[in-house]
Amino acid sequence: QLQSLLHARCPERKFEVINLGIPHLTSDMIAALYLAEGAPLQPDVVTFYEGRNDSVLNERYGKGIGTKIRSVLINRSLFVAFADQALFGSRESVTSAGQAFEPYARVRSEFFIANLDKIRRATLQAGAKFILVSQQAAASPGGPILEADRLLRKGVPLSVEAEGIRKRLAAGEEVFSFEYSLLVHERMMQDAEAWAAKVGVEHVDAVEALDQNRHYLLSWVHLHPEANKVVAASIAVPILKTYCSQTATN
Repeated sequence: QLQSLLHARCPERKFEVINLGIPHLTSDMIAALYLAEGAPLQPDVVTFYEGRNDSVLNERYGKGIGTKIRSVLINRSLFVAFADQALFGSRESVTSAGQAFEPYARVRSEFFIANLDKIRRATLQAGAKFILVSQQAAASPGGPILEADRLLRKGVPLSVEAEGIRKRLAAGEEVFSFEYSLLVHERMMQDAEAWAAKVGVEHVDAVEALDQNRHYLLSWVHLHPEANKVVAASIAVPILKTYCSQTATN
C-alpha cells in the first residue's frame, strides 16, 4: 500500500518498500531483526509500527517446557496461532491477582522505548530517517473479531475504550488480561510519542488517524485493508516531504 501510494504521488522517483513485519515479534526482537537484516539493506527510511505485542501480560503463559512448546508451535502453525487464545486462557481475570498497573506499565514502556532507541541510534549512524508510527489497537483477545462486535467500535476512540477499562480496574471490577494490556499499550504509545519529540524522531499518529474507524480492527491489532491504506497515507506524508517536490505532495 505504501509503495503504491508513494509512486502515485511522486511518479518522478522510484520507491521500494520492504516489509520486515513478522507476527508475535516484540520490540527487542524487531530491533535485533533490523540490526541483523534491515540495516545491511541500507534503507533511506525506517518505519516502526508495533507495541501491542510488548503490552501483553507474558507472565500468564508460565515457564518451562510447556511455554517452549507453545512458542515453537505458534511460529510453525497458523492454526495454533489462531487457537492460541482458547488454549492459553486469553480471558482470565487479572483483577484478583492484584496486578499493579503503574509499576508494570512503567517497566514495559521503558523496555519498549529502550529498543526504539537502539533502532534510532542505528539509523542515525547510517544516515537514515527513522519514523515512529503509533499503533491502533483493541482490547479483544487475539483471535478474529466478529463483524457485529467490530462495528460497535466505530466512532469509539482508543482513549474512550481504555478509560472504561481503567474505571473498572479502579473500582475493583473484573478486568481481563487483554483489557489490562490495552491500558499498558496506551501508556506505551503516549510515552513513545513524548520520547520521539524529545530526541527528534518523526512521529506519525496512526492511532489518531484510525480513531473514528476502529471497526477496521479485524482482531486485537490486525487491520482491514482499508485501514492499511489510512496508515500508509499517514506514513507517506513525512516521506514525501523529504524525498519529493512540494508540488507532488499537494
